[in-house]
Amino acid sequence: MRPRSAIHFASAALALAVLAFAAPAPAADTVDPVKDAAAFKKFFTDKFPKVKLEDFVNGPYSMNEDLHKQWEEKEQFPPYEFSLEMGKEMFSKPFKNGKSFEDCFPNKGIGIRQNYPYFDEKEGKVVTLELALNRCREANGEPPLSYVKDEMAALTAYMAFTSRGKPFDIKIPNDPRALEAYQNGKRYFYTRRGQLNFSCATCHVQEPGERIRAEVLAPALGILNALPIYRSLQQPDPWRAAHSAGRRVSQRRILSVLCQQRAADFGSGSAAMNMLKPVLASMLLVASSVGALAASEDDFKAAYAAAEAANKEAGNLRNQWTTTAATLVAAKKSADAGDFDKATAAAKEAEALAKASSFQATSEKTRWKDLEIR
Repeated sequence: MRPRSAIHFASAALALAVLAFAAPAPAADTVDPVKDAAAFKKFFTDKFPKVKLEDFVNGPYSMNEDLHKQWEEKEQFPPYEFSLEMGKEMFSKPFKNGKSFEDCFPNKGIGIRQNYPYFDEKEGKVVTLELALNRCREANGEPPLSYVKDEMAALTAYMAFTSRGKPFDIKIPNDPRALEAYQNGKRYFYTRRGQLNFSCATCHVQEPGERIRAEVLAPALGILNALPIYRSLQQPDPWRAAHSAGRRVSQRRILSVLCQQRAADFGSGSAAMNMLKPVLASMLLVASSVGALAASEDDFKAAYAAAEAANKEAGNLRNQWTTTAATLVAAKKSADAGDFDKATAAAKEAEALAKASSFQATSEKTRWKDLEIR
C-alpha cells in the first residue's frame, strides 16, 4: 500500500537515518540534521525542477506521468482496502485484559504515524512505530508481532492511512546520543555493501526516476511516505494467488533490498572492484591447481575452517555477504556427498568472498562520505 498522496514530507530529510542505529558513531564532523535536511531538499528540487516539493511524497508517481495516471485509477478501487480493514480490526480488538492499542497512544492512535520514529531521551534510544506497537502488546500481556509479517504491516498501514495529509514531524533533539544515532543512520544510508557494492543512495539519490527491472526508482526525498508499501503479487497457482493476492511491506522491504541488491556498474576504481579483481584471479589459480591433485577430506576441513574464520571476521565488521553463506552451504553439501575436490574449491571461494566483504567494510568506513549530499 502506498498512502503517498498524503503524509507530506516536511524537512527531516534523512528520517530514515534515525531508524535503528544507536551504536556510538565516530566523533568526526559536526552533526547537523537541519543543515542536512536543507541540502537534501535542495539536491532533489534542483535535480527535478519540474517536480513540486510537495509531490515528492508520491515517489516514482511524481516523475512518471503514465504511472501517476495508473495510480489515480487504482485509487478509485484501492486493492489494499482489505489490508486497511485487517489493520483497523487488529487495532481496535481488545487484548485479553480488555485494553487495546488505543489505550497505548495519544489520540487513541489516530493521526499520529507522522511522529515516528522519535528519540526517547529517557531511554537513550530510537523508538519506531513498530517498536511502540510491540511494547503496547507486551505491556498488556500479549506476545510481540514479527516486524516482517503481514500483521505488523497491516497495523502500520492503518495508522499511516489515518495520518493522510499530515506532515512528518521527526524531531532529533540536541542530545549527543540522538545525534550519534542519526549519524550512524546517515552513514548506513550512504555506505555501499553486499557483493555488488550498492548503497541505499545508489538507487534513491543517484538514480531516482530510472528503471530497475520493471520498477521506477523512487527519490529518497519523501520515501518514508511509501512505507508500508502494498504490492500485488502474481501467482501461477490459484491457491497461492488466493492467499498471496498482495503483501504489505514495511521493514521487510528494507531487508529484502539488502538481500537483493544489484549494481548497474561497479565503477572501475571502486573498492569492491579493486578487491574482486585479485580475488577472482586467485580463484582461477585455485581452480586450475585443484585438478592437478585430488583434495582430501583434511584439505576440505582446513579450507572450510579458513572460510568460516574469514566470514566470522566479516560478521564482526557487520558486512557478511549472502553469497558467502550460500557458498559455504554448497561446500558442506559437496563434502557430505564425498566430492572433496568440489567442496574444497567452494570453501576457498567462500573464503575469498568473505575477505572481499571485509575489505569492503573497512574501505567504506570513510568512503561513504563521498556520496553524501552536502
